[in-house]
Amino acid sequence: MIKSRIMLSTLICAACIRRLREAQSFRSLVLKTERRLLKAQGNVNETEFVNVVFQPSVDTEESQVDIKQETETSDYGNSPSMDYDGCALHKRVKGKQLVAISEKLAQAINASTLLENSNATVFKSKMRSGFPCFYCRDIFVNPTSLREHQTEHPKSHLFKLLTKYTKDALVVYADITDLKCTICNENVPSLNTLKVHLTDEHGKKLYENYSDRVIPFKLGDRENNFVCQICGQSFETFGATDRHMNTHFSNYVCEECGSGFVTKHRLKVHTYLLHRHGGVIKCEQCGKVFASKYKYKIHHEYVHKKLKKMRCSQCTETFIDYFARQRHMEAKHGVELLSYKCTECDRAFNRKYSLKCHVKRVHLARRDVQCELCPFMCFNKSELRDHMFKHGGNKSFECTLCQKSFARKKTLTVHMRIHSDDKRMVIYLSGVFQLNLKLPSIQNNWS
Repeated sequence: MIKSRIMLSTLICAACIRRLREAQSFRSLVLKTERRLLKAQGNVNETEFVNVVFQPSVDTEESQVDIKQETETSDYGNSPSMDYDGCALHKRVKGKQLVAISEKLAQAINASTLLENSNATVFKSKMRSGFPCFYCRDIFVNPTSLREHQTEHPKSHLFKLLTKYTKDALVVYADITDLKCTICNENVPSLNTLKVHLTDEHGKKLYENYSDRVIPFKLGDRENNFVCQICGQSFETFGATDRHMNTHFSNYVCEECGSGFVTKHRLKVHTYLLHRHGGVIKCEQCGKVFASKYKYKIHHEYVHKKLKKMRCSQCTETFIDYFARQRHMEAKHGVELLSYKCTECDRAFNRKYSLKCHVKRVHLARRDVQCELCPFMCFNKSELRDHMFKHGGNKSFECTLCQKSFARKKTLTVHMRIHSDDKRMVIYLSGVFQLNLKLPSIQNNWS
């Protein structure tokens, strides 16, 4: 029993009981794990790393406290010295060091091992002004300047920088263009190949049960051509590629919608922007509704306030959206724009989404969006919204000349041609308004 002297009080508080039991449980767990490790691996004079999960078992407050008094020596001789530094628990037994490693430390070791033994260029997430250096946060417009700059930073400082990040925020962006092992100067095609090469050829130790939090990119000279190094999908912007990486590195998953994210910070931002508001927000100027305040803010800034937030990387001009900036880059600076060509015809598009819509409408003729109130089927949700006005939509667009009302602004625009003596024939085919100038007999009837 705890009480060994008759004159001492027998009272002990519940908090002390819990702490004593936790201490005893933790000590037993460490000793048991130590015995199993030594028995399995034998006496090897090197540092070993094990992952110790501590789950204390605490009885109720009313349970009787019966803790055996331990002697100063354990089954392995002298009492092991213990030191806790916030990252790992170090124990020395008969000259052998055992380290219970944390997840954060294992990730930092894996990342530093890969990056210190390769020519990969590390950076932070791209900003509008360029690529920030991971070491000093200087910003560079093009990847070539960033690669030349990082020769000034010794890679031996990388591990110390990685350990400063919390486990939830640790993520490293790496440019793996022309990736090679710096130990033997051998070219390797990917980070996964580099991992196998370092462990098999050079005996480097990586912890396979933990990730490395390194996200690979290939930064070329063309600003609008980014390819995912995991699945090969191409993107127009770095931001789109970065968001796509969440599908490959889903370390944290949203409980509301199931979306995955690389870091916990991204998950928090996603939850705050998209799931914080339970209802809908309506724009007072145009009547559109949005699921979150963030989406409404983007709509209001770009549609109604016409804010120009997209800045040219080579001059001081600003633009309202990405595509306006790209047209400026092509016209003023001679930057070649990314083009998506159709494999069935000779048409090309500046957006991959436009190419998908073209193939679906023209070559596949696939109408897979159906109205819930009638048999009508169309190509996309936009056409379905236009169709739904036929089922009781509000006619909020009124002609100022004849007071006739319409459910859609597009219909009002076509109607206004009557008052301006515009004799163009506008027909509605496959859910799209088209100008038809090949119907002279019909045009004469308009005269």
